[in-house]
Amino acid sequence: MIVGVMRHAKAEPKKPGLPDEDRRLTDEGRKQVEAIADVMPWRPSRIIHSPYVRARETAELLASKLGITNVEESRLLTPDKFNLDAFKKLASDGVLMVGHAPSVEEVLSGLLGCRVKMKTASIAILEVTGNSVTLLALLVPPTSSLP
Repeated sequence: MIVGVMRHAKAEPKKPGLPDEDRRLTDEGRKQVEAIADVMPWRPSRIIHSPYVRARETAELLASKLGITNVEESRLLTPDKFNLDAFKKLASDGVLMVGHAPSVEEVLSGLLGCRVKMKTASIAILEVTGNSVTLLALLVPPTSSLP
C-alpha cells in the first residue's frame, strides 16, 4: 500500500492567549501547500488530519488543489497521540496523514530506521508491504530553506 505522512504547513507563531491548537496557517504556509501540490507525483484518495486548525487548513487546501473530496479528522494525529501504533491504525492504501512535528518525524524515523527531519509542508510517500517500509519520495516545498 502507498501511504503519505505530511507535516502541516507554516503556522502563525505561538503567542499568549492563543491556544496552540488554534494557530492558523500563514500566507507563507498557504504558498507552501500550493507549491507542494504542484509537484506531487502521487494523488492520495483520502486525507486524514489532526483536529488542530493548522493541520485542518493544510489538509483542506491540499485537497482543494488536488481535487480530493475525502477529508477527515482524527485525534490520533494530535502531537501527543501520533505514534507507530496510531500510524498502523490509520494506514490504508492511498491515505495521506497530516500531523505535527516532532511526532511525524518520530514515526517516520521509527518506520525507516534512520533520523528523519520534516520541514513544514513536507510529505513522505511510503510503500508499506507487511513489515517492510520503503521511502518512495520525500517532498519539500521550494519555499522551505535547508538548515
